[in-house]
Amino acid sequence: MLVQRVMNNSTRWADIGLLIAVVSAIALALSGIASYPAQLPSAAVASVNGVVIDNASLQAYLDQLATQLKRAPGPDERAEVLTRFIGEELLLQQGLALDLPRKDSRLRAQIVQEVIRQAVAVTARQAIDEQELQAFYDVSREYFRRAPLFRVVQYDCADQSAVDSLRQAFERGESESLPRAGVTRNDFLPDAWLPEGKLRDYLGSELAAGIAALAPGQMLIDSRADAPPRLLRMLDVQAAQVPPLATIRAQVEAEFRRRRDEAALDEYMQRLRAGARVQLASDGG
Repeated sequence: MLVQRVMNNSTRWADIGLLIAVVSAIALALSGIASYPAQLPSAAVASVNGVVIDNASLQAYLDQLATQLKRAPGPDERAEVLTRFIGEELLLQQGLALDLPRKDSRLRAQIVQEVIRQAVAVTARQAIDEQELQAFYDVSREYFRRAPLFRVVQYDCADQSAVDSLRQAFERGESESLPRAGVTRNDFLPDAWLPEGKLRDYLGSELAAGIAALAPGQMLIDSRADAPPRLLRMLDVQAAQVPPLATIRAQVEAEFRRRRDEAALDEYMQRLRAGARVQLASDGG
């Protein structure tokens, strides 16, 4: 059917709506207030086992359909949407009767995540005050401290004699651009600012730690029995520093929002716990 084909293209929207409906239905079922009304409320379009489907919920489906069809749904399509809506409500009620939100770990996780999203939705929409952001940056400077960065060059040498010759040339202040017998600059290690973690990726933990201890101009020689020797030279070092707020604003703002959402969720959970009765097996009884 047309409505089904079109609305199947909006899986994410439907999933979110379904999750919200699941949460609402669970709350209704647990409250024990579900009943069969003598007559439908004025804003209702249907009732399924006592659960009222209001016009606003149906209209949300119709608006989604209109967007995809690029026209208003006709009477037959509206009727088909209502039939679909009632079918989903029946399936939802059956899922709750089977206790699927607790038995299905995937569905349980989706519901939990949707409740979390709604719990922090208000703070997520709030604009960030500039003074508040600056204050957060000031007290969190160490969190945003950037690790030292290094520029290192590696030379592969034919033998120990070539390594010694290259080292002595650098100590005399000779240019590294001069061609030297038995010496090849290795481009595997990029000529870029790298943190120690990246040096470990390229060179291994032990060698990276040794290089990170070098000052600009100093050298480290790696001579192993199973490989040709190589010389690594520190070109330059950028000390650890906290970048100015203006240069890392997006990062600071993202962390500010994350912590604000965490605080909102903690407050929400405290309210839930305050109204809940939780009994542990260790409590006896």
